[in-house]
Amino acid sequence: MNRGWKRIKGRKHYWTKCNQLGGGAWAIRDHKGKVVLHSRKAFYMIRNLHEVKLKVLVWAIESITDHHFNRVIFAKDDGDLTQMILRPKPWPNFKGEIWLIMNRLVRIEWWRLVKENRDNNRGAFLIAQSVAKGGHLSSYVATGGPRWLHDFFENEETLFSV
Repeated sequence: MNRGWKRIKGRKHYWTKCNQLGGGAWAIRDHKGKVVLHSRKAFYMIRNLHEVKLKVLVWAIESITDHHFNRVIFAKDDGDLTQMILRPKPWPNFKGEIWLIMNRLVRIEWWRLVKENRDNNRGAFLIAQSVAKGGHLSSYVATGGPRWLHDFFENEETLFSV
């Protein structure tokens, strides 16, 4: 990956039906695979899994825009959402969602969306899971990866490839 590009791993989601609480997380990696920023956010009154996936992706794109990253690769492990964005024609019932996402992506100079193996995004998943399962409802952005997941992010770094 070129030095100017950043890889956004995650936009992971976790949702619990009983309390309608969803969690989202993303981690930005540099061209060497090192985590430079990560973030977590809680989403409330979420009715279903599709809704939390959509909200997490929109939030992640907005966050990337707010941090002025203009060359990004979004690595997502959700095949349906990835296909919905890259090949919208077979998804006519989701025109509103596609427009919502594309309206935010146009603010980024260069972007790519790729399907990522779920195992390569485990660190981001655990951060998202900490919202609903661990009760960590505070949203934040921080440099590097979280200390409690240092080993996960180091292992993911060695698997890093574009």
